[in-house]
Amino acid sequence: MNQRRPAFDEPQGIIRHYIFHLLPLLPFAALFAFGFDFGVFPVMAMMAAAILIDADHLLDYVLEVPFKKWTWRAALRGDYFPSARRVYVILHGYDEAMLFGWFVGKSSGAAMGWGLAIGMIIHIAKDQMDYRGHPLRYVLLFRALKGFPNDIFIHSQNRIE
Repeated sequence: MNQRRPAFDEPQGIIRHYIFHLLPLLPFAALFAFGFDFGVFPVMAMMAAAILIDADHLLDYVLEVPFKKWTWRAALRGDYFPSARRVYVILHGYDEAMLFGWFVGKSSGAAMGWGLAIGMIIHIAKDQMDYRGHPLRYVLLFRALKGFPNDIFIHSQNRIE
């Protein structure tokens, strides 16, 4: 049964959304912190990446919604997605997350790169499990080659229940 995604009308909805994105990261965070003894910074990077990845929604919002109609609530809710011509969400790509992690790992150390990549990938995987859409919608290269059309990414904001 499909159910509308959790409302972002109030701060509790936003907090609940990100708690559900952070919960699947806990085993990875524990492994990083205790199993590999990577320290606190890669774990913090992992958690931050799992949340900050959604900043790419703001780019789509700015491109698709006329300035006079902008509101933070509407930007966070993602209600503009179904009417958008294109959906970019440029940080929501497995391929990009791995490449980003590799670059960060080269410049800041492997643990930091792994932390960022895992945070992004777990967020993307959770989105893919929660929402309907094309099976390759979270492969940035695939979407780019197709021109970022709405119908590849759009999931009508309905959760899979």
